[in-house]
Amino acid sequence: PGTVDLLGQCTKLTEFNPSKWMVANGLARICGHCAALYKLDLCEVDEAGDVLTDKVIAEVAANSPGLQWLSLYGSPTLTGACLRHLSQYCPHLKTLGFGNCQHIQLTDNTHDSTHDLTNPPPLLSFPQLIYIDMRSLDALTETTV
Repeated sequence: PGTVDLLGQCTKLTEFNPSKWMVANGLARICGHCAALYKLDLCEVDEAGDVLTDKVIAEVAANSPGLQWLSLYGSPTLTGACLRHLSQYCPHLKTLGFGNCQHIQLTDNTHDSTHDLTNPPPLLSFPQLIYIDMRSLDALTETTV
C-alpha cells in the first residue's frame, strides 16, 4: 500500500501536518479515515498555490466533521469559499488561521450580506470559534470586515 493508504489506517490520529505531496494526493481521503482528527496544520504547505484549493478544503471539511483547529496560513489561492465549506462541515472549529491568504475576503461582495440572515458573513457562521489568526492580510480594512 502507498503512503496515503497507510496513513488512512491511522484511525486514532488526532493531529496532522501533511506535506504538499499528501495534499495533492489524497488528503481528504486520509482525513476521512481519521475520525479522531481534530487538528490539521496546512500552514505554508502550498506556497505556490497550485495544490491547496477551495475544492480540496471542501473535500477535507466534508471528511473532517470533528475538526477543531485548522491553519491555512500562507495559502495564496484560497478564497472566502473555503470559509463557507468549513462553516458548513466543521461546526466544532474553535481555532482558524488564514493569515497571509490574500484572496480570502471576510465579506461577500456579490450582495449586501449585512442584512441577509440566511447568508451571514463567513466568520459569523462558526459558533464555537474562539481564536482567529489573520496576520498579514493586506486587503483587510474596516470596510472588508
